[in-house]
Amino acid sequence: CLLCCPMVQAKKGGNNGGGRTTPKYNVIELAPMTRAYAVTEPNASDAVRIAGEGAEVGMTAAMAAKANAAGVPQVEYLPEPRTPLEEGDPVFDVYGDTFNRASGALSINGEGDIVGGCDYYDPEATLREYSEYRATLWWLNMNDAYERIDLGLADEDHNYSSAHDINAQSVVVGTSALIDFCNEGFESFYRAMLWQPETGMIDLNDLLPVDSDWELAEANGINAVNQVCGVGYLQGVERAYRFDLDNDEIVAIPVLPGGAQNRGYRLNTAGHVVGVSETDQLDDEGDPIFHGFLWKGAGAPIDLGSLTTSSSSANDINGQGEIVGTSTVPSTSLFGEWLALRWKDGVPPAVALET
Repeated sequence: CLLCCPMVQAKKGGNNGGGRTTPKYNVIELAPMTRAYAVTEPNASDAVRIAGEGAEVGMTAAMAAKANAAGVPQVEYLPEPRTPLEEGDPVFDVYGDTFNRASGALSINGEGDIVGGCDYYDPEATLREYSEYRATLWWLNMNDAYERIDLGLADEDHNYSSAHDINAQSVVVGTSALIDFCNEGFESFYRAMLWQPETGMIDLNDLLPVDSDWELAEANGINAVNQVCGVGYLQGVERAYRFDLDNDEIVAIPVLPGGAQNRGYRLNTAGHVVGVSETDQLDDEGDPIFHGFLWKGAGAPIDLGSLTTSSSSANDINGQGEIVGTSTVPSTSLFGEWLALRWKDGVPPAVALET
């Protein structure tokens, strides 16, 4: 994995006088066959913590890493509810693909606590329950070691949950669902969830105003002031939302001109939301083109555009309004190619991140 990490350096003088910090981006290779999904702000020693996943014993495993000011990484795999895979262990075949027990880390807060999910292997279970994936919190204890906490399910009939984000108060958001991997005709049922130590996991829909027309499917981001963004269904149409938990206010984020649906992925402390929205453009096959968007809490969203005439996605935003995401680029590959992007100050044009 090549991670683009901000390492803070002091800038002498400057128009404001005194010391001032500016971001300097270094490319750090963590380890082969790894993916980095989230990174903390640098601490007083210019070190960062990273959350992601890697390949361990032939399967995907949740990963944590530290990188110091010199860019030297230290990678560890996070605790899981299973014994290591051994020769002869059963695997699970889904539509012809080999599937095995796995875990993944998706987000990290400033305290170093990480959230994601783990497979729970039960050799006595039915096929539908064979891979019961659970939302997981890896708590960084006082000894600088990670402890695994199973966050459970939002409903006793569910068999899947995943934690997507965690804020500074250790409030976790994600999704909980009933999924049948073996039945192609089975219609999965997703519900946005919220977890906190005092309540455990609850269905986020239970916190909606009684007269709400929303059905919340995913909660993808939560900020320090308890605003949540994600995707749900408003009168049957897939729409991005921002839900303020402190005043029970939920807002439908407008779609880009000509589009009908959108999804919210992350938001910053100012409540600015990024995600992806359908546009009025079509690709060569006649399918809608989607663009990353920025919504600043009121009015129309900003179309962040794309590097080409194809789709883009805005995946995260920081407190300074800088946005990162991806864009498809012309390719002969069957699945296409994606290029990492950065939008400075939250406005187009996008800038490709170079390795």
